[in-house]
Amino acid sequence: MPGAYALRCELRGHEEDVRGVLVCELGIVTASRDKTIKIWVQDGPGFTCIATLVGHSDYVSTLAYLTPGQSQDYPSGALVSGSRDTSVMVWDPTTATPIAKLEGHKYQVSAVRITPTGNIVSASLDK
Repeated sequence: MPGAYALRCELRGHEEDVRGVLVCELGIVTASRDKTIKIWVQDGPGFTCIATLVGHSDYVSTLAYLTPGQSQDYPSGALVSGSRDTSVMVWDPTTATPIAKLEGHKYQVSAVRITPTGNIVSASLDK
C-alpha cells in the first residue's frame, strides 16, 4: 500500500553496517561490524548518540538488555552483546564500560537473550 509508511529519521554514526538493533528503556541500541555498540536517545524528531561502547575485537552481532532488578548479578541492569570474536560482554550502560566478558564459545556468538529470571543465554555457530 503506497504511502502507508514514511521514513522518520536516520541514525548515522557507525563506520560499517549495522548487524543488530535493540529497542529498550535505554532508547535504541545498535551493534555494528565496526566493532562498536551505540546507544541512541530521542532528541526532538530525531535521535542522538549518547554513548559508544568499545571492547569487542570483531564485529558485534547481537544485543539484549537486562532491566534493573532483573538479575542479582547486575542489580542496576546491563546491556549484553555477542560478537564474532566468540565472546559475550556485559556492559554498564550508564558508564559505557564493560562489567564482564563471558568466554567459552569456539565460533561467533549469533544470539544472546535474557531469561525471565535474569540469566544470560547465548547461542553460537559452534552448536
